[in-house]
Amino acid sequence: MKSSQSTDDCRNVEMTPPISDSALMGHVINETEVGSLGTCRVMCYIEADCVSLNVVPLQHAESLLCELSGSDHIQHPEDLFYRPGSTYVSIKNQCYPNLCPENSRCQSGFTLKGYRCKCTEGFVGENCSEAVKFVNSTPPSVAIYVGQAFNLSCSVSIPLANKVTWLFNGNTSLPEGVVTDAQHNLKISSANLSHRGNYTCRAINASMSLDSNISIHVKFPEACGRIREMISDVSEHYIIDPDGELGEDSFAVFCNMTDKGGMGVTAVSHDSESRILVHGYESAGSYSRYSRDIHYSGVSLAQIKGLVERSNECEQSIKYECRNSLIFYERESFAWWVSRDGQMMTYWTGEGEIKRGCACSATKSCTNPSKLCNCDMNDPELREDSGLITNKSHLPVTQLRFGDTGEHKEDGYHTLGKLKCYGVN
Repeated sequence: MKSSQSTDDCRNVEMTPPISDSALMGHVINETEVGSLGTCRVMCYIEADCVSLNVVPLQHAESLLCELSGSDHIQHPEDLFYRPGSTYVSIKNQCYPNLCPENSRCQSGFTLKGYRCKCTEGFVGENCSEAVKFVNSTPPSVAIYVGQAFNLSCSVSIPLANKVTWLFNGNTSLPEGVVTDAQHNLKISSANLSHRGNYTCRAINASMSLDSNISIHVKFPEACGRIREMISDVSEHYIIDPDGELGEDSFAVFCNMTDKGGMGVTAVSHDSESRILVHGYESAGSYSRYSRDIHYSGVSLAQIKGLVERSNECEQSIKYECRNSLIFYERESFAWWVSRDGQMMTYWTGEGEIKRGCACSATKSCTNPSKLCNCDMNDPELREDSGLITNKSHLPVTQLRFGDTGEHKEDGYHTLGKLKCYGVN
């Protein structure tokens, strides 16, 4: 049986006479129902690895079972068995003995030599000695941030593949926002949560396919510093998730990308950032003192705590302008702020190195050096005490308390800055 073409893919085989009531067992590579022995012979000719066949009558059917084998009775005489009604036919096998190198298989009836060598799956080259692999070594999984651009290359060690395809969760349809280029690179311009999943780069040619798999996890960045580093240097609102998916929900913040030398500062706003008057609250006792709860915008205290703990540094400015209104008088405190854990705080700057006092007492620059604050002058002149609270374990400020403003000539103004955090640990 010959083909009319004269290329290396054309096959010329000679069938041996049939052997009745016999079958070669244990080497079947394909089987199908046929109508005649002649049809089974044609199928063996078409199947490049076929060197023998069995035709087996089917019970309760007019058709025959055609079994194509990748070996013959010459190579495996011990596997030729008596089977009533079956017919065994082989071709003159030019591959015996095997003339092909390691990592290849011999196919009889091809080329002028009478056989050809085909590399087994995973190997290429003239002597089938080159193992096919992807040039790029991708990790089994990778985590990227929402909004981050991300590229994956897909190239084989030699120009093997006739077709390179990317799959998403086993499907050829990629999610919106994910594309491939002419070099078979997978490109995500701005990641979102719908891009989570398993991606496969599949290189295919006529004889084999090769897969490279990677799982992509998409998450919100922990803080603005990470956004500045990985996504954008534009100051605007972003969504962050400091404690990850197993913690508190993600939330929106303003990222200042120019503050602190451009390191990406996370700023959390609240309802008490403006200059607010305090008047009509005289006593140092709890019943008649001014009290203002601080409500942070669109975020819970638990979420803020996660941000503070994930940040290297946090700070919050605080200022009190006073007229005839003091903060400390002898051992009594007329004003304080409350920490995130509900503790009364009487230091007005820094980490809390001074347990009681304002910034001027730490720098020994108060108007009256014997006082703890400028406001403790308790005089008609408008004075100011301001500081920057930097103790992360106490931030954010959750409440402000002021007294000594009960008389008509006594008043004050408080201003509390945004909570600012920067650096990601």
